Amino acid sequence: MSETTIHELKSLLFSLIRCNTVNPPGNSREAVDLIVEYLKNTPADIKIIEAWDNKNKTYMYNLIAEYSTGSGKTLIFNGHHDVVPPGANWSYDPFKPVEENGWIIGRGASDMKGGIAAMVYAFKHLCENPDFKGKLVLSIVADEEIDSSAGTRYLLEKGLLKGDYAIVGESTGLNIVTARKGVIWVKIKTLGVAAHGSKPHLGVNAIEKMAKIIERLSKLRWSIRHPRLGKPTMNFGIIRGGTSINTVADECELLIDMRAIPGQKIEDIKKRICGEIEKIRLKDKDLKYEIELIDVFPPYEIDRKHELVKIARKTVKEITGKTPKLLAKPGSSDVVFLAEKGIASIDLGPTGRNAHGANEAVNFESVAKLSEIYIKVAKRILK
Repeated sequence: MSETTIHELKSLLFSLIRCNTVNPPGNSREAVDLIVEYLKNTPADIKIIEAWDNKNKTYMYNLIAEYSTGSGKTLIFNGHHDVVPPGANWSYDPFKPVEENGWIIGRGASDMKGGIAAMVYAFKHLCENPDFKGKLVLSIVADEEIDSSAGTRYLLEKGLLKGDYAIVGESTGLNIVTARKGVIWVKIKTLGVAAHGSKPHLGVNAIEKMAKIIERLSKLRWSIRHPRLGKPTMNFGIIRGGTSINTVADECELLIDMRAIPGQKIEDIKKRICGEIEKIRLKDKDLKYEIELIDVFPPYEIDRKHELVKIARKTVKEITGKTPKLLAKPGSSDVVFLAEKGIASIDLGPTGRNAHGANEAVNFESVAKLSEIYIKVAKRILK
């Protein structure tokens, strides 16, 4: 990679980090406009797509750029431009990036503006040097840090994002993620009867009923196990109930973070939880409850012998000299929604550190190599 190219890529990365795209509130237009300006002289068809975000009561902005050389398959480069709030304890202004010993420091450097810079540069290069057959799509999206409802999910649900293959640029250390746990957020509400705190026998305490549910679910065991992701997990994340210290609580709410593994069905998980609560009701007729699935991010896995995985692995080894690991991660990413739509998808991104923490950083050499990897993978998969 020439010095001119390195300078161009680094300048793009610095400019992206300078865009304050913290979500919430999800101010995303500045980053999208920057990429549009960067790509304006390419032959790509570029669209800015608004999506109303009901959580933040604002519009969020997504970019889709497409370039086709004719008939053939479609490869999507996908990355999110939104970042989490910077928090405290930074050594530098989180939105004024600095370079230190080969690392670019700034909010979003690792998660995931390093990956975005690599794929935006690769997309531009491929548009200007179209040595491939088919269509290349660049999707730079909002809202991944919350629930993707105004980003990748929105584009897929509206039929605006389609393809045969997809690469998501989350930081992976130039390794390849081929499996992820799913996320199921469950809300359970117990319903009691309010009474004065001095006469609790006249009421039904919803908090006490919830305590029984927590005790029961904490002993829940799953026989199913994934060879790389292990067993499903359950975390009691938030509990709230009651209105005052001297009143018997008539409501209590519990929010559960459930991590499912590939092969598990969401409805089976809900039935299992309801079944455990019903066992309590057999002995406690005063237990009344409601259960709701707040959101679902499906589990994901791609065959490690899939063409996309093999091409990506071969290319990474050629450019870095190291065979990349095939990883399985407990956390989620937009890769799960792409895969859910039948798009063969992987995570492949740069080397980062301190994502979501102070002094978040990305290794610039890995970003530069990643852009080369993206270019070569695109040419090989779209042949």
